[in-house]
This record gives sequence, structure tokens and C-alpha cells, in this order.
Amino acid sequence: MDNLEKQFFEAAFNNDINVVKETIAKGVNVNVVNQQQRSALMRVAKRGRIQMTRLLLDNGADVDLRDYHEKTALMGASKKGYYEVCEMLLEANSDVNAADYNKNNSLMRASFYGFDDVVRLLLKHNADIDAQDVKGRSALMEACSAGNIAVVEVLLSRGANLDLQDEMGCTALMRVCYAGFDELVSLLVKNGADVTIKDKDGRTALDYYLVKNNNEEIAALLK
Repeated sequence: MDNLEKQFFEAAFNNDINVVKETIAKGVNVNVVNQQQRSALMRVAKRGRIQMTRLLLDNGADVDLRDYHEKTALMGASKKGYYEVCEMLLEANSDVNAADYNKNNSLMRASFYGFDDVVRLLLKHNADIDAQDVKGRSALMEACSAGNIAVVEVLLSRGANLDLQDEMGCTALMRVCYAGFDELVSLLVKNGADVTIKDKDGRTALDYYLVKNNNEEIAALLK
């Protein structure tokens, strides 16, 4: 970076609107990146800075630049649950289905961290509800792993595939069974999750449940 770019980058990070405007007026490249290939937009979006995000977008910030892990600004904002920032990025045509080097996308991030409003927003913008990462995990699996009932309900209402399996053959149902999330076990089964599916070791959801849990009513649902 040259001196003007450094001044711009630091000002954006520090949320100094006036200095950022001054550097833009001097012709700074708003898409300059640091050593981790992160742009100013990526850094401010991840911190939920609405005004700064708007300023950068209005002045040509590229919404789909990737850092060294292939992450975008939308992924950072989705992970932190910054709805307004996500909305701005999507309205600026950010790729809702962009995925990082592990094929983990914005929907998976928002689902794991429990931001059901952001999940709804991403789905509204045509996020692939059944996309899977390099280990075969889907947004539903991520929400189930974290016990995020509200997110699970949203995903189910939008038609998420309950029976996808990851690289080990594990389903969303197996995840909640092992974790002992009884309410989610009941919810998934009532929504049609297949209790007969086996993982690569031949274990069913019931086998996962009985490792650490013993609620007879829940166990009966899995037979």
C-alpha cells in the first residue's frame, strides 16, 4: 500500500468517516487489500459498521473480493449477525452462495451462530439451502449442531433436506440425538426425518441418542 491507501485503510477500520471521505476525494483505491487479502469493506462489514459500509459501497467497493481463505464481506457480516450490513451487501449484488476454501458459505455461518433473521434474508436472496461444505455439512446440520431451534424451524419451513449425510454418513438428526437436544429430535422426526438411515459405521440416530441420553419417550420416536 502507498501512504494514501494506508491512511484510507486505517481510517475505515477506525470508523473515521471524514478521513475516508477525504482519501476517496483524493482518488484512493477503495479496493486495496492488506497482507491477508482483506479489503476495507470486509473489515467494516464484519464489525457491523453500517455508515462506513454504505460509504464504501457508494464509492465502488467490490462486494465479492476474497481474502486468503476465500471469505467475502457477506460471510463476515453473516457470521456476526449484522442484518443491515448483510442487506446492503446483498442489494449490491454480493454472491449469496459464495463459499470459502472449506466450501462454508454465509448461510451456514448464520445458521450455526443462530441468526434466524439473517438466515431468512439470505434465503430471500436465493441462498442454496442444501449446499454442503467439504465435510458434507449443510446449514441445517450446522444449526442442529448448535441447538439453534429458531433457525432449524426457518430452514424446515423453507424445505431443507432433513436427510442429507456428511462425509461420515451423519445426518442432522444424528447430531441432535448425540447432543441430547430432545426438542430438536422431536421436531426433526415430526417433520419427517428418516430414523432408519445409517452412518458409515452402521449406526442409526437411536444409537447416537443412547450414547449419552436415556429419555424413553424420545428414544421411542427413533425406533
